[in-house]
Amino acid sequence: MQSFDFDSSLFLSLAALGLAMAIIVEHVQLLAKYNGARAGKVAKGYTMAMKILLLNRIGTVLYFLFIAIAVDMGNTSATITYYFIYALVAVAVANILVTLWFLKGKGLYGSLFRLKDISFLALLAAFIAPLFGLLGLTIPILLSADNPEFRLTLANTGFLFNSIFSLINIFFVESYIAKLIDENNEKLSRFVALVFIARVLSASTVVIILLFLVDTSFKF
Repeated sequence: MQSFDFDSSLFLSLAALGLAMAIIVEHVQLLAKYNGARAGKVAKGYTMAMKILLLNRIGTVLYFLFIAIAVDMGNTSATITYYFIYALVAVAVANILVTLWFLKGKGLYGSLFRLKDISFLALLAAFIAPLFGLLGLTIPILLSADNPEFRLTLANTGFLFNSIFSLINIFFVESYIAKLIDENNEKLSRFVALVFIARVLSASTVVIILLFLVDTSFKF
C-alpha cells in the first residue's frame, strides 16, 4: 500500500470522524421524534430532531472538506476505503449501543421480533434506504480518487444515491412512523428499535462490500 505523510492521515481521520458523526446524528434524531410523540408533544419532538440535525451538518462539512483535500493530495481508493470502514464500524457500534439502551428502557426484549403486525415494506425500507445513503457517501469518492480527470463529476454522483435514500426513507420509513404516531400505536416502540437494528445491518453490509473492494482499482 502507498505510504502517506502525517497530514494526509490527519485529513483522512478527520474525514472519517465527520462521516461517522454525520451518520450517527442523523440516526439518533429519530429518538427525539419518538420521545416527543410519547410525551404528546409531536411538534416539539420534531423541532428537537431538527436541532439535533445541525450536528449532522457539522459532520457533513468536516467530511466533505477533508475527504476532498485527501483526494486532491493523491490518496488512492485503497487507502481511503480503510478510513471509510473505520467510520462505518463506529456507526454500527453506535447503533448497537443505542438499540440496547432503547430495548432496556422499554422492556421490549420479549416482543421485539414479533413482526407479523409490523409493515414488512417499511421494515425493508429501513434497511435499504441507508444502503443507498452510505454507498452514496463512499463509492463516488473512491471512484473520484482513482479517476482524477473526472473527480468532480464522479464525486457529485453521490447526490443521486442520496436522493434515492431520501425518497425511500420519507415515503416508507418516515411515513410509517408518522402513521404510528398519529394512531398512538403501541407498535411505535418496536418499530423504532427495529429501525436501529436495520441500520446496524445496513452499515455492516456496506463494510463487507468495502472489504471486498479494498484492493480493487476503480480506474476507468
